[in-house]
Parts: sequence; structure tokens; C-alpha cells
Amino acid sequence: VVSGVTAVSIVPMFLGVGRHAREDLPELVTALRLKFPNLALTLNPAVGENAKLVQLLADIALEGL
Repeated sequence: VVSGVTAVSIVPMFLGVGRHAREDLPELVTALRLKFPNLALTLNPAVGENAKLVQLLADIALEGL
């Protein structure tokens, strides 16, 4: 762990929530928590679940119509 780092926020850059986001990533975070027990790890939802991103993608898709 880098000296002074006490927390990390993980933001999965997945548009859809498939196996990697649903199963693999939580397992990796669990392993990291065991390896670095003094590091606070927050696993956020995938960006594709954020309503702001969904709206932005819809706006982009509708451009020029």
C-alpha cells in the first residue's frame, strides 16, 4: 500500500452488468480486503447503472434527429 493511502473507491467502467461486474470483481475486491485489511475499499455500481450515463447515451443517440 502506498504510504498515506487509507481508502480507494472502485468505479467499474462497465456499461452492462455481466459476469465480470457481478461475480469476478466482487471476488477480487474481497481478496484485496484480505490482503490489505487497513485499506477501506468501496465497490461502486457499474457506470452503466447510473441514470446520468444512461440519459447521456440516449441524448447522444438522438443527436441529429
